[in-house]
Amino acid sequence: MGFNEVPNETAKQSDSVQSKDADLNRFLEELMTPAKTPGKGPNASIGQVESMTLPDGWQAGPVEKPYGGASFYQEYNPQGNSDTKITFFYRGKRISEDGGKNFHEILQKPAHVLSPQEFNSLAEVLRDKAKAQDFDTVMAKTEDLNGKRVLIVEGRYKDLQEDNRSVLIDADGSGTAVQEIYYQAPKAQFIRNYKQAILSMKSINWK
Repeated sequence: MGFNEVPNETAKQSDSVQSKDADLNRFLEELMTPAKTPGKGPNASIGQVESMTLPDGWQAGPVEKPYGGASFYQEYNPQGNSDTKITFFYRGKRISEDGGKNFHEILQKPAHVLSPQEFNSLAEVLRDKAKAQDFDTVMAKTEDLNGKRVLIVEGRYKDLQEDNRSVLIDADGSGTAVQEIYYQAPKAQFIRNYKQAILSMKSINWK
């Protein structure tokens, strides 16, 4: 074996990894690219959501990439009230295969309230909502939302004193690409727009 054969093989492996990463990033970018959906009134279309009707008078904020790459964040707020929001979020990278397998398998079961064991197995999916010191969970269940099985989590961020209702979606069937849509507001304002937010989420048409 020649002196340069190992570095050359390492370079080939590195190029292969970079190529796979680039392909994955392109896929995720395409997955989360907003679509142009015709219709009257405010409407959101992103990721697995073909269309979702927002409450009257709500306005779209700028699209942000909080973690760079394929990450995605966009708020919709009532006019003059940036504290209340319906948000589309994608973290920009896949969770682990084991975490995705847990998520996928739970979504394959009939709609149900999650057991403590199931909830704990979804720590990667839930992010900060999995931390009891940060988030007080009052509900975690799977639900059929217009023909798609999703995870619904509701509770309160303790430090912020803001309430949150999240829809977590298996974006490509693998369980590893998790799209999130959530309604969040200070606890004193949460109930005020809760019904409108629920109706918006129930208006979703999936791709």
